[in-house]
Amino acid sequence: MSSAQEIGTTAALQPIERKVRAALAAGFAALTVLGAVSYLGIGALAHQRGESAALGIAAGGVLALILLSCALVVIGRSLAQIRRAGSGLRQEQARMEESERQRGGQLTRINESLLESEQRMASVIGSAMDAVIAIDDQQQVTLFNGAAEAMFGYRSVEVVGQPLERLIPQRYRSAHSEHIDGFGRGRSTRRRMGLLGRVYGLRRDGTEFPVEAAISQADAAGHKVYTVILRDITERIRAEEEILRLNAELERRVAERTAELQAANQELESFGYTVAHDLRAPLRAMEGFSQALMEDYGERVDGEARVYLNQIIRGSEHLGELIDGLLTLSRSIRGELRRDRINLSLLAEGILTEFARRDPARTVSWHVESGLNARADARMMEIVMRNLLGNAWKYTVRTPAAAIRVYASNDGAQRVFHVADDGVGFDMAHSDKLFQPFQRLHRQDEFPGIGIGLATVQRILNRHGGQIDATSAPGQGAEFSFRLPRSLDDFAGMSHDTTNDIAGRGQPTGRIADLAGIAEGESGQSSGGGA
Repeated sequence: MSSAQEIGTTAALQPIERKVRAALAAGFAALTVLGAVSYLGIGALAHQRGESAALGIAAGGVLALILLSCALVVIGRSLAQIRRAGSGLRQEQARMEESERQRGGQLTRINESLLESEQRMASVIGSAMDAVIAIDDQQQVTLFNGAAEAMFGYRSVEVVGQPLERLIPQRYRSAHSEHIDGFGRGRSTRRRMGLLGRVYGLRRDGTEFPVEAAISQADAAGHKVYTVILRDITERIRAEEEILRLNAELERRVAERTAELQAANQELESFGYTVAHDLRAPLRAMEGFSQALMEDYGERVDGEARVYLNQIIRGSEHLGELIDGLLTLSRSIRGELRRDRINLSLLAEGILTEFARRDPARTVSWHVESGLNARADARMMEIVMRNLLGNAWKYTVRTPAAAIRVYASNDGAQRVFHVADDGVGFDMAHSDKLFQPFQRLHRQDEFPGIGIGLATVQRILNRHGGQIDATSAPGQGAEFSFRLPRSLDDFAGMSHDTTNDIAGRGQPTGRIADLAGIAEGESGQSSGGGA
């Protein structure tokens, strides 16, 4: 028990003890007087009756002793009650003291925990990379962390207790104060600042800088407390401006380069037409005079000379085909790229039906999957399908019951279209030549052609942003697969479109016929792989 508590307990018992002692003293005195009176009275009474004085005195003494004993008994009981009461009070005081010690320990632990939390929070705020500023409901600064000091150039002691507007450019102060007041009246506890425009801070040296800011609010003892977190985005803005500048520069260079390429392509195209025209005149003369020699002097030309003359004629014909192929390759990627809705199923059926009508002696079966839809340039996609199906038709000529299959598959999110056959196939070791102009994997006497079709197909698909590849093995047919961008294909359920007209026309005429050029596959390679 502490000294203060002992003093309190003693002070509480002292009035009681004083009153009891006074009452006992008064009772003892009264009993003493009563005993004395009784003693004297009994002696006097005995004397009056003629009894001996000694007998009276003895009787009085006995009575006095009896009264005195009674008084002592009462006093003893009272003192015992006082001691018990004091013991109870001391026990109660001990319990109160123990409870007080426990509460004191709990308060100590709570205070230590609060102190630790405050220190941890101060450490977090102090080490934060972003500026943290707290203000009261009068918009006076109450917290200014180290990052804020570095950002604004003030020390914390210079800002705490000062109005927040000290850190805001003059032209924004009024509106900023109104925004904070409006936020405090709202129900939202936090929000991002600057939704209506960029937010700026004001450094000690008077320079302004852009910031990214977020604000939150809380109630503390009936008052609003706002916390603002700021991030200097000066470097980000500079980087964005630099990116915009670089993008503008890049666009300018791309435009210049595009213009240069367009001019170069136009010059190349003009050169191609000029060369083709200039070559055709002497080529026609050479071929014409050779045929005239054969017709007019054929009987006079001996065997070896006739062979030479036939080689000249065949060479001139082949050169003419090469010139036509070169023009076809050039024309295939000319013009504006359209985005037509195409039903490849109808297009393939129409082309295969046309081939069967032209070559009725062939026994060829085909299966075209329905619903093969795409969005691409219809003119160019007809060239693609005519080349691939023409190759499949040509390179199955030695297969007794040839089969051609057109179908589609999914490669992840991309649609892949396939043209497969069971023809002669090719060795994949030479697949790098497939899409090169004028490169062929079969001899001319085996399968006629000039090797320009697949090069044309690849250029068209590349222009669409797609690609093409092939798989094959000698004697096991071949399969060509091409992809179009996801944004251009998979338009299922389309009604009548431009492809229906293309598929139903039969043999193309005009410009499409010129561009197709090789309806029966002049590319020099099979375009399928298994029925």
